[in-house]
Order: sequence, then structure tokens, then C-alpha cells
Amino acid sequence: ADALDTAAARLVDGILLYAPKLLISDDELLEMSHGIPIVRRDYVLDSRLTWVGYSQEHATRLVVQHLVDLGHRQIAEITGSLDFINPRLRHETRLALLTAQGLEPGPSYTGDYSSFANAMKTGYEGVCEFLRRGAEFTAIMTVNDHAAAGALYALHEHGLRVPDDVSIASFDDDAIAAYLIPPLTTVHFDFDIQNRLASQFLLEQISDPDYRHHQHVLIPDLVIRQSTQPPQ
Repeated sequence: ADALDTAAARLVDGILLYAPKLLISDDELLEMSHGIPIVRRDYVLDSRLTWVGYSQEHATRLVVQHLVDLGHRQIAEITGSLDFINPRLRHETRLALLTAQGLEPGPSYTGDYSSFANAMKTGYEGVCEFLRRGAEFTAIMTVNDHAAAGALYALHEHGLRVPDDVSIASFDDDAIAAYLIPPLTTVHFDFDIQNRLASQFLLEQISDPDYRHHQHVLIPDLVIRQSTQPPQ
């Protein structure tokens, strides 16, 4: 509400809203917006406002099914706070997919991924926590590529090899993913396309008072590299 009040005071023409933790109704958001056109750069299926986002369910299916098809049956998860939209959807989808295939979901660790440094720390601490608890897993799904980097380092510290002992798959396909050792299997999100579409829709909404709100679901791809293989 404070951010939208500030935008109105500055007489902005439109707002691109990236609010991955915002779980309020459209009516509440519109009431705060002072009539300023808004486009959400989020995946929010229950919103009737204009938004652009990647299907988190499809992205999770790509990762989980890839690992299951390789033969993994104990798939761990290092994720972000479930108060955030994307981690919550991925967590729920992972549980549903594994359960539907008669598999017991592996251990899960929740941490902070709000910055690259925090994500790497979360990945590192997640692996350390799994090993401290004696949890069994042959693969890990991490919240993003920087969390995967932290997980890789923790596994290396404990004498575990990737992918020989543990496979890792992630999300984003950040530039770092192809240069980790080993290069990382990850879901490719083209954030440039997402940003361009959101900007285009906002400009259309600003210029046309009769603009019809619409939602645009983007479908990601899985980039398979050397961090995943069948369990040994």
C-alpha cells in the first residue's frame, strides 16, 4: 500500500508489479492502486488482472519427471519460504507428482533465497541438514541455480560426487548454471521475454481505457546438463 501511495504521489502512468509474496485479492489490490494501470509480473492463476508468468507446475513436472525417469526414487528438495508463490506451487506439485507415482517424497529444507548469497547459503545448509539427519536421497531439486551452487559445495565438502552419488536439478538457467562443476541441469526461464510482455501489456493498458485484462502463461523448457544421471 505504501509503494502504491508513493507511485500515485509521483503521478506515474502505470505500474509493473513484481510481488512474489503478495497473496491478496484483486479487489484489495485495485483499491490500493488509485486507478493506476497495473500489470503483475507473477504467476497468479487466481487473478483476473493482467499478469505474465511461467507455469510453476509445468516447470516442476519437468524436473521431477526427469529425475524419476532416470531412476531416482528418493528426491530431496531445497526450497524457499512457502509464503512465496513459486516455491509453494513447486512444493505442492512435487508432493503430488511423487505421491501419484507411489513414491515417498524425500526430505525437504526451507530457507531464504531473496539474494544470490542467501540462496547459496540455503543450498549449502540444506545439504548439511540432510546429512546431519541421516536422510536418504539420491537427487535434489533446488529452488534456483545459486542454491544448487551452495548444495554442490556442501556435497563436495562431505565427499559426495555429483552426479555419481547425488544428482542435482534446479530452476532459472542463470548464466552460472553452465559454468558450475558439473554444469547444471535446470529449467530455463527467459525472464527477458517475461519482462517485455509485461511491459507491452502495461503500455497497451495505459493507452486504451477499454483494455481487456488477460493472463499470459509462459511454458519453460528443461536444459539437461551433466549434474543429473541414473543413480549408481
